[in-house]
Amino acid sequence: MQSNLKKPLVILLGFGIPLAAVMVYGFLGLSKRKTQLNHEPVYGIAIIVEKYKGPKSRGSIRYTFVNNGKVYEGHGRYLPHLEIVNIGDTCEMVYARTNPKNSRLLEDENGLLKIRRKKINYFKEWKKYIEVVDSVSK
Repeated sequence: MQSNLKKPLVILLGFGIPLAAVMVYGFLGLSKRKTQLNHEPVYGIAIIVEKYKGPKSRGSIRYTFVNNGKVYEGHGRYLPHLEIVNIGDTCEMVYARTNPKNSRLLEDENGLLKIRRKKINYFKEWKKYIEVVDSVSK
């Protein structure tokens, strides 16, 4: 009878304690990051440099920003079925003054990213299009 109880107890302790430790460490890390962003925020603009579409209609983006001449990188999430994000768009963001690696993109009241669209010179693009069509038709 004792050996029947010993095995599950060893398994529970062997997996349970390390799992609990990892979870506590993760929650403390998130709490520290949030505290830094709330107590020493610096607002700025990030440039979206890469985007990925993941499972369950979720997307991830990689962005860069500059602080004191150094380029920093961050990652964020967006909803591809609700918002259009293009590489080169700028987005409002916040980072911690003492730790610029701790950053996040800002969202509006609907939970969508605060994006500033990349400006496109439509006249210039149209002119290129006409030149291509003319060269093909000759």
